[in-house]
Amino acid sequence: VLERLDHGRRGGAGRAAVVNLGAHDGTCSYSGKVVDPANCAFERGHPGIALEGKPGLLQKSSAHWDGVHLHEGYISPWNVSKIVRDSMEAHQATSISLLKIDLDHADCFFAQALLSDPALPLPDILVVEYNKAFPPPVRFQERFSDATVADFSGAEDSWLVFGKRRQWMGCSLQSWHDLVSDLGYRLLAADFEDLAFLRTGLLDLGGGSGELGMESGGGGAAGDWLFDVWLEAAHCAAPSRRLHGVQNFANLDLRALAEKGWEDRCHVAFSWWVHERGYLHSDMSCR
Repeated sequence: VLERLDHGRRGGAGRAAVVNLGAHDGTCSYSGKVVDPANCAFERGHPGIALEGKPGLLQKSSAHWDGVHLHEGYISPWNVSKIVRDSMEAHQATSISLLKIDLDHADCFFAQALLSDPALPLPDILVVEYNKAFPPPVRFQERFSDATVADFSGAEDSWLVFGKRRQWMGCSLQSWHDLVSDLGYRLLAADFEDLAFLRTGLLDLGGGSGELGMESGGGGAAGDWLFDVWLEAAHCAAPSRRLHGVQNFANLDLRALAEKGWEDRCHVAFSWWVHERGYLHSDMSCR
C-alpha cells in the first residue's frame, strides 16, 4: 500500500489527500509491522486529514506531520463527508489516495457515507478493519449507534464498551467485498486485521508485478475464492482459535463456521446471531 502511495505521488496529477478515520495515537508500526498505513503515509510526508475521537491522543505523534489536518472528537456517518470535504478544500486536494477506516464501530456506515458522496472523489486505495468471526458468504454489518459513541467518550479504550459482544462489531469480509466491488474495487490484500482494496483502473499502474490483486477474472460475484481468503487471513492465522478474544465470549465454537458447507455455514451464523440478539444492533444475511 505504501509503495503504491509513493508511486502515485510521483506520477499522479494534482494534489492527493490521505484520509485516516481512526488515527488512534498516530502509531505507524509496531515491532516492525505496519499497523496503520495512513499514519505511515503521514510520516512519509503525504498530506491529508487524521480523525480521532479521543482528544489529545494524536498530539505527540502528529507534531512532525506536515500538511495534516487533525480532527479530534467523535464523528458520525451524517457529518463525516462534510468534515472530509472541508479538509480537502483547505488542502486544495483534488483526489484521495488512501482512505483508511478503523473506528471500532459501524465502519461500513462511514464507508457508505464517503463513497456515495458525489462531491468526494473515490479513493484510490481503501484499507479497512473487518470482523473476522464471520466467513463468506455471511454478510454481517454493525449498525451505527449514537449511544455507543457516547459510551466511547467515557471509556479509556473503545474495546471496553463492547465487553462480551466483540463478535458483533464491524463488518464481515463478505459485506466489505459487496459494498466496494460495485464501485470498481478489487481485493488487493488481506491479513488478520485489515483488508486492502484497489480501484480496478489502478491495478496495472506500476509498483508491482504479475498478480496485483487477490481476485481473478473480472472481479464479479465472489465465490469460493473469498472464503479461501478468509481461511488463510483469519481462521488459519494464529491465534485464530481465540480470534483475539472473540471466542472467549461466544457461545459457539467458531470452528463450526469454517467446517460447515455454504448453506449450513449461513444457518449456524444466523442462529447464533438470533440467539445472542445480535439483531438489536446489527444486520445479517447471506448472498
